[in-house]
Amino acid sequence: MLSTTRWSMGYLSFMIVVLVGIGTSYYALSWGVADRLSAQAEDALNTAEDLSAVAASTDLLREAIEWSPGHPGYLYRLAQWHRILYRSGDRSAPHLALATQYLEASLQTRPHWPQVSSELAVVLVAHGQVGDRLYDSILSATADGPWTPEVHRQVAAAGLAVYGQAPEAIRQVVLENILRGLQSRERGVVGDVVGAVRANITSLTPEFIWLVGDFLIDTSWTRNTLSLTELSLFLWPAFQVEQRAALQPKLVEAVTMDTGSRVLRVIERENKLILVCPYLPREGSHGRACLDRRLLSD
Repeated sequence: MLSTTRWSMGYLSFMIVVLVGIGTSYYALSWGVADRLSAQAEDALNTAEDLSAVAASTDLLREAIEWSPGHPGYLYRLAQWHRILYRSGDRSAPHLALATQYLEASLQTRPHWPQVSSELAVVLVAHGQVGDRLYDSILSATADGPWTPEVHRQVAAAGLAVYGQAPEAIRQVVLENILRGLQSRERGVVGDVVGAVRANITSLTPEFIWLVGDFLIDTSWTRNTLSLTELSLFLWPAFQVEQRAALQPKLVEAVTMDTGSRVLRVIERENKLILVCPYLPREGSHGRACLDRRLLSD
């Protein structure tokens, strides 16, 4: 009887090991297949020449999700691609609703992923869904990734679009993201933040413009010189007189720091050469460039 019991226990242990091995092998196979499909989807997207090719790549990614349900990264990418299709003008599917669905599913698996929360905020704004869900996304993205470049970019775009109607607490968080973004070392982030400001000028409040002006006065322009110049010139008419007086030497310094003439060309494009040219040494390259230009009037 004892030997039979031992045999039964040994057999049971053997079957448990076999079943665990089969389960592990299945999951390993599933993950491998899902990764391969995801890579194929990425390749298809990178070589896509039209919207139908982009749509085909999303089909591959959906198949990857079938092999690895709830994978937060695949869901995030699928949401991004639906937003690409929407922005490209494709209206064959409810892309924004699907993007929202996939982003929220991604956050259910990985709730503290700041890039997904900030992407959700952008999608909700595009979908016209302004309210607590949008504000919660902005707050979550900022709390989970306060120095994440993508969060600065996305929160600036989403937050500024609704800045005029947002609660004061949300305005403060959006402003903090913008100021961090304007100090970013990440390529393209400062330009995108400045672009968001330009695109949403009608939503900005006098307090916002005053605070950004003070930031531009106090911060160094050694990095991101061109973008900070563009932002200063764009908001110039709305700045207070004393802010203009403090920013004018910064513009002159920006010109002199520029080894080429990009900053000077930006100032010329905005018809603001009068702010810098009279203060540049005539014998220097920038002074000579000013002499060649005749747009010295405001």
